[in-house]
Amino acid sequence: MSKSIEDFFTAGELATLFNIPKQTLLYYDRIGLLSPEFIAKNGYRHYSLTQYLILEIIVNLRKLDIPISQI
Repeated sequence: MSKSIEDFFTAGELATLFNIPKQTLLYYDRIGLLSPEFIAKNGYRHYSLTQYLILEIIVNLRKLDIPISQI
C-alpha cells in the first residue's frame, strides 16, 4: 500500500494541532528528538501518524516538567 502526501501532516498543521510554535518542531529536529518523515522538494516537512503520536507523548511529558534532555 503506497502512501500519498495526504497521509502526512506538515509542520504547520502539526504545530497547530498541538498548539505549539512551529519553531519547536524545528528545534526537536535539530536535536534529533523528532525528525520529519521526509522533506519535500518545496522544503515542507512532513510527519507521519506515528510521529504525531510520538509528539503527543513529548508534549505530555513536557507538561509534566520533564526536561528535553531526559526525553
